[in-house]
Amino acid sequence: MVTNQILRYAQDDSIMKKLVVLLIASAFLSVVAGSVFLLREQLPAGLSRRTLEIDDRHIIFDVIDLTAQGLSMSLMNDPSAPKNVKEWRSKTGADLVVNGAYFDEKSTPTGFYTLNGLSSTTEWPKVEDQQTAASYSFLVEAQDDRLELSYLPDAPRAEAPTNGFLSFPTLIANGQSLVKADTGLRAARTILAEDARGSVYLIIVEQGSISLYEAASWLLSQPEGFTLAGNLDGGPSTGVSYTDGKRIFDEPSAPVPNVIVGSK
Repeated sequence: MVTNQILRYAQDDSIMKKLVVLLIASAFLSVVAGSVFLLREQLPAGLSRRTLEIDDRHIIFDVIDLTAQGLSMSLMNDPSAPKNVKEWRSKTGADLVVNGAYFDEKSTPTGFYTLNGLSSTTEWPKVEDQQTAASYSFLVEAQDDRLELSYLPDAPRAEAPTNGFLSFPTLIANGQSLVKADTGLRAARTILAEDARGSVYLIIVEQGSISLYEAASWLLSQPEGFTLAGNLDGGPSTGVSYTDGKRIFDEPSAPVPNVIVGSK
C-alpha cells in the first residue's frame, strides 16, 4: 500500500514537472511571437496595412500616400541589370522603390515606355486607338517630380510623354470599376491610385493573391474614395522597399528591370 502511494506521488510529481516545462515553453514562444509581431508592426511613417477576408483567404494590403509623404518621384530602367526592389533602393539611395511596367524575357517593357524622351520599342498609340479600355490605357507619367495618372480614353493625347509608361488594365475610372467580370485569375498586385483631391497612392498586395475584379471592388470600398486606379506589373514582380529614415519596410520582389523611385 505504502509502495503504491509513493509510486503515485512520484508519477504525479513527474506530470507536474512536465506541465510546468510546457507552460514555460508556451510562455516563451508567446513572448517571441509577440516580439516578432511588434517588430513587423513597426512600419515606416505613411505606410498603413489593411486586410481583406474572402472565404478562406486572408489578404494584406500595404497602402502609401505618395503625395502626403512629399516624395520626389521618378522612373528608372536598366534592362542590362535587373534587380529586386531592395537592391534598387540600395543602389539609388532612394527612400522608396516599387516595381513598375510590364517587361518581356529580354527585360524590355512590353508597352510604351520612355525616359527623357528616348524612343520606346512600342510606339505611342494613335489617338483613335486610345479609346480601347481593355488595352494599355493607364498612363503613369513622371512629371515635375510627381506622378501623374491618366486614363487615355478620357484624356486622349496626340503627343507622347517624355517620362512615362502605359500599363493595363485600368481598374477604376471616374470612380467606377471597369472590371466587369471576375476571371478568377489571382496574383499579387501592384496598383497606383488617385483620389478626388489628386493625391496618388501606392497599393501593394503584401500577402495572398487577388483577381483584378476583387482588387477593383476593394479599392472602391476604401475611405480615400479612389477615382482612378491602374494595375502595374504584378505576380513575382510585385514588391516595395521603403524607409522613412528610421524604419525600413521590405516586401521582396523578383529581379525587375524598371522601377518607380521616390526620394525626399
